[in-house]
Amino acid sequence: MRLHLALLLSLSVSSLAGIASAADDGIAPLEKPTTQVFNNKRDFNQEQVVYKNKFWRCSRYRSDGSCVSVEEVPEDEVTLFDESKKASKTSKRGNYKIENPDDTPCACVFNNKRMWNPEKIIWNDQYWRCVHYRDDGTCSGVEVIPPKELELMKQAEEAKKAKELASQDKPIPAVFHKKNRMWTPEKVRFKEKEWQCASYSDDGLCLAVEEVVEQPDPLEFGGVTFAGLDRLYSCEAFGDKQLRNKLTLAEFNRFLALAKERKMWNDTDIKAIQTGEILVGMSSCGAVSLMGYAKNGGGYINDEGEQEGWAEYEYRSAMIMVDYHNHIITNFQVLGEMQ
Repeated sequence: MRLHLALLLSLSVSSLAGIASAADDGIAPLEKPTTQVFNNKRDFNQEQVVYKNKFWRCSRYRSDGSCVSVEEVPEDEVTLFDESKKASKTSKRGNYKIENPDDTPCACVFNNKRMWNPEKIIWNDQYWRCVHYRDDGTCSGVEVIPPKELELMKQAEEAKKAKELASQDKPIPAVFHKKNRMWTPEKVRFKEKEWQCASYSDDGLCLAVEEVVEQPDPLEFGGVTFAGLDRLYSCEAFGDKQLRNKLTLAEFNRFLALAKERKMWNDTDIKAIQTGEILVGMSSCGAVSLMGYAKNGGGYINDEGEQEGWAEYEYRSAMIMVDYHNHIITNFQVLGEMQ
């Protein structure tokens, strides 16, 4: 009676195991591990397991972490070793041995679908990489990078950095940082030139760099330093054509640049002064610099609150009539030759 009951219980357990396995995998029981072995929501979930001298893994997980089906791991993707025996195994991808699988980093570190995925990581004083990536970007297992291959990788990285450095024509802004540093340089030397930060953000990051250009001492004319003049006086100073004609071409070009920087002249003013021609679009300051002081003039404020004006200049033995709108020449005409 006892023997008969034991046989019945044994048959019942085998039938239930077969039904569960068949429901999960659609194959006869015991041919491969049950899907219940895997669950990626558990605190510990094995990427691979050994069953009947073969390596197995979950081929697809449900959203609740349970495994839908299992598959055999291809030989070149095997990364797990029989922990029950603590056996070591030599990888076909490198001559190394893993004595204790617990010393390996988690494969979850790697994912080639993420915005940033490391090529290699350091774990227990060794460099590791992903052996194989699944279609969803996750890593199926890791391995130690063989020393010879690691040396080649380092040489390739150094060559890449050297190539990038050679292609740069200026240092990167990260060289400069005003905050969270004990010291930041005011200038750095890069490719035989000196560079400085052109502008900083509110948190102290350098936004752009510029070459350091030694500025010449401010030129003087008529006993007056040009850089110290206010806007109106600068226009009057250049109204003295005899004084302006004493400047060399290089000095005059420097004055043009300074005047434009200080918004005394616009581009049309500079073109007119360089060519000696009166141009529509010149400012009143440019007109004084080109033709000298006005002989006569007047103006008023129109209904829109804008300034309208006119002026007469003597230029190249002719009387020139100029119309202004908000201090910009809108029209000019030659009234006649001076006697």
